[in-house]
Amino acid sequence: PFSERHKHKYEINTEYTGIMEKNGLKVSGMHRNLVDAMELEQHPFYILTQYQPEFKSRPTNPHPLMKAFIKAALDYSKKDEDE
Repeated sequence: PFSERHKHKYEINTEYTGIMEKNGLKVSGMHRNLVDAMELEQHPFYILTQYQPEFKSRPTNPHPLMKAFIKAALDYSKKDEDE
């Protein structure tokens, strides 16, 4: 198990997850029967979270989502250079 920091009281209404999934968003994280993360699978890096990964990032120990975002940006810039 892992824990994340939340700094708000907002939540995604689970009644709408079916509509979101029909339009390409995939629920990728749940907590206490609430949606905590979603992804757009057709996009190289489109992740939305209810938590704030920057709160758990440190200069020498970034949050895994921050590392993944930087890697995706670097991969994208290399792809752009190759074209």
